[in-house]
Amino acid sequence: MTPSQQDTLDATKPMNSSPEIIGSLAFKPTFDKMLMDVKQVHRNKPHGPLNPHKIPSPWEHISVNIIRLLPESNSYNAILVIINQFLKMIILTAI
Repeated sequence: MTPSQQDTLDATKPMNSSPEIIGSLAFKPTFDKMLMDVKQVHRNKPHGPLNPHKIPSPWEHISVNIIRLLPESNSYNAILVIINQFLKMIILTAI
């Protein structure tokens, strides 16, 4: 496009569909064909059997902590903390 043609472009006027103005749309048919080829390859690709992950039982994964050196209360001075990581549940026991 020459500078004189650029000066004549106006946003209020409809643009013609010449190759100079469209520019990047000229490759669209090639891109569409390439996309169809990729889809065809994935459609015909062999797939293995699905192996879902095992769902753990509620008390299969836990963590245990002891909070100690606390002031004595009713002859207890520590807390046993049991955390169920599946249910996000906490059990607190004085020890």
